[in-house]
Order: sequence, then C-alpha cells, then structure tokens
Amino acid sequence: MYDSVLVPTDGSAVADQAVEHAMHIAKQNDAELHVVHVVDPDAIPVSANAGRVEDELTDAGERILEDVRDRAVGKGLYVETELLLGTPHVEILDYVDDHEIDLVVMGTHGRGGVSRLLLGSTTERVVRSARVPVLTVHLDEEPGEQ
Repeated sequence: MYDSVLVPTDGSAVADQAVEHAMHIAKQNDAELHVVHVVDPDAIPVSANAGRVEDELTDAGERILEDVRDRAVGKGLYVETELLLGTPHVEILDYVDDHEIDLVVMGTHGRGGVSRLLLGSTTERVVRSARVPVLTVHLDEEPGEQ
C-alpha cells in the first residue's frame, strides 16, 4: 500500500513515538523510510550569536537523524535522512512532493482551543495541506506519568 513513508522528527518524546509508528508501517509495507529534521532559521532570535545557535541546532538535528537512522537500519529498513532549513511545514510538504512520499507520520502535542489557534501547529498545517494521508500520533503518556 505504501512505498515511501516520511516521518519528520524534532527529537521530542511524541516525535519519537511517531518514528516508532513510521518504522512499523515501513516494515509492514516493505517501504522506504524517510526521516527529516527541520531547522527554522526564522525562529532563531537575531543576535550576535545567531550563527552559533543555528550551528548548534543543525548539529543537534544531525544527531537526532543519526539516532533514527541507526534504529531503522537495526530493524532492517531502508532509510533516507535529510536535514532541512526553512519553515517546517513548507519544507515537509516540499519533501513530500519532491520524493513522492505516500504517507506522512507525525507527532502532535494535542494542543486545543486558544493555544492551537494562537500558536498554530506544524502538524496541523501539514494535515491541512498534504496531498497524501497524514497519520498523527499522540504521546501515550506524559514523561514521568505512569
């Protein structure tokens, strides 16, 4: 059913849960797993240290991608990773089109009400604009809860 599955990750717990779902779906469908991390330069405050902050975010993103790549390869999956720079939902949607992705799997923090309206959500924007199905994954429990 799916030949290529994309999972964007920021390294958070909910993104990690989405990664697990994406790996499971890719394995079931013998599909390629695509993993992206987006660094948004516009979200970095303008300061004398902005270049260093962007470098640190880029390095952190590369470590996140390497971790997911290692886990996916360990499960016998074919995986492609890419660090992207730009507005997250735009970069994700462009990646979907450029790589002929069949399914996007994304974590959601489950914000609702005014918070969702004021803050917006990368996941929500992708869900509304993607030309392919988007599976949203909620965190099973908050860290520290049992």
